[in-house]
Amino acid sequence: MLNRLLRRLQGRPAPALTAAASDEDVAAAVEEALPVGAEAMPDADVAATLVSPQELADLFVRHLLGTAPDEPAVDGLADDILDRLDAQTQRLDVARLPRLPALVPQLLAVLRRDDVDANAIAALLARDPTLAGDVVRVANSAHYRRGAAVGNLPQAVNTIGSDGLRYVVLTTVMRPILQADPSHQAAHAGARLAAQSETRTWLCGTLARGVCDAGEVQLASVIASTGTAALMRMMPRPLMAQAAADINFGTRFLALASELSTRAAAHWRLDETLRNALQAMPRNGDDAGALARVLARADRLSMLHALHDTGDAPRLATSENLDERAQDRRLLASIPVTSEPVAA
Repeated sequence: MLNRLLRRLQGRPAPALTAAASDEDVAAAVEEALPVGAEAMPDADVAATLVSPQELADLFVRHLLGTAPDEPAVDGLADDILDRLDAQTQRLDVARLPRLPALVPQLLAVLRRDDVDANAIAALLARDPTLAGDVVRVANSAHYRRGAAVGNLPQAVNTIGSDGLRYVVLTTVMRPILQADPSHQAAHAGARLAAQSETRTWLCGTLARGVCDAGEVQLASVIASTGTAALMRMMPRPLMAQAAADINFGTRFLALASELSTRAAAHWRLDETLRNALQAMPRNGDDAGALARVLARADRLSMLHALHDTGDAPRLATSENLDERAQDRRLLASIPVTSEPVAA
């Protein structure tokens, strides 16, 4: 799907990139999070196509909206659509945006404690049958299951552990919010957004080890998708898909989404550090602290993961440094497969 556009990126001079994880602590966490015994980077990854942050945003938004690779850019359309989206976001009452159920903060608070047993956590999970079912399903996935099938909630809680539970809780409650539009084209876009959000949330939990609070950065990750989901419902999807053919559309679209997510987080009175991370995410987390850099790095990697998963795109990379590319590839390879693949 992305072949023609990506061919145009081949052979370009390598742009100077600002790595979101340039902080030494974040970089060390990446190395520690990589799977033990991971294989060396194959030659195909050495020759990966280098993309700038703007190009990555452009490619991902095209993928998200289902823009055809040969879609012609229409003069003025992207600016017109973006101006309309900007105007609508300014008028939007963020109180109308779907928010996470009240059960979620309770679970996150419990998971921060060391003195709560699996039965107490299972009792909380049991209040939401969908969530409870997802926890058992994930515990039985290939990533977690090590023996006999997991048949009850306390056993599933012990199998997954606190880190896995945080991920399952946040992504399960967010998935229906991101996939709320029932139209055929919108359903595909919603599924792609949910998949990227889940990948980013997993990566946040991994990258946060020893650097920042994993629960806080994973919460930021799921909230980061609320603005994108809201934007995608403001205009007809075919029109936005056509506008995304313009190379300047993706970056501004994601910046608008970030602004909207930040406003929502402020309305919900979430922590200032979390709000700053959401605001800094389109800028790769520059000058906004460790949590922001972890969120931005996870966002960039989750976009790469979405594009790699299309199966018809050449390998992409966002760093000229081969060691960093190897880290990225090994980290992406560690993402668990706990749900069905998203259709391209």
